[in-house]
Amino acid sequence: MTEQYNEMMQERLDGNLDEQAEDELLRHLQEEPGAAIHNASLEAVHDMLVRAPLVRAPNRLAATIMARLAQAVQEQAAQQELSEEVKQALLLATNLVILQMTPVLLASSYMVMNAQARPQALSKAVNRTVALVVMMIDGMRVLFDRMEELVDEDPAMAPVALALMPTVMQGILDYMQNGGNPLADIAQEVDSPDDDDDDPDDPDSYDYDRIGRLS
Repeated sequence: MTEQYNEMMQERLDGNLDEQAEDELLRHLQEEPGAAIHNASLEAVHDMLVRAPLVRAPNRLAATIMARLAQAVQEQAAQQELSEEVKQALLLATNLVILQMTPVLLASSYMVMNAQARPQALSKAVNRTVALVVMMIDGMRVLFDRMEELVDEDPAMAPVALALMPTVMQGILDYMQNGGNPLADIAQEVDSPDDDDDDPDDPDSYDYDRIGRLS
């Protein structure tokens, strides 16, 4: 019954509750102080969201992505009912991986920001940046799965997981830097000065390599 009243509270805030049901809800709130307090908190949150600005404040790309990833790992660990030692090992390993991947994410952000003046280069930069982030997250997800199995079977193996995960991510960075960098082919397009001999509207004529060096 409590769940039904909670749904009615939400429907009332959304404007989808009919008059009869609203009268019933109001009687329930008068009779149950706890329900009234819960309803007041819902109304406060609803009012805050309604008055919130339509334009989101800018966030740092790297911080946003990695914070969400860390939160997802923590939630997954809780759902699987891992021991506290395993959870702490995974969270610490995540922080180490964040430190390893920050230069790549910063390079991706730099590339996107400096490609804004050239629509063609920006389109390609966004596509490659998304592909890069997806590749990192998929790779980390595979590592997390393997490390969870390892540490869950033997918590004493936590130091091995902590040492292995950043090492593998460093290997990915080394591979990208030595020829497998998905940003390399467009890094030269992002903020290169125009060449008098080249077509300024052709993104393939740009000649910078800052992003390649950053990543």
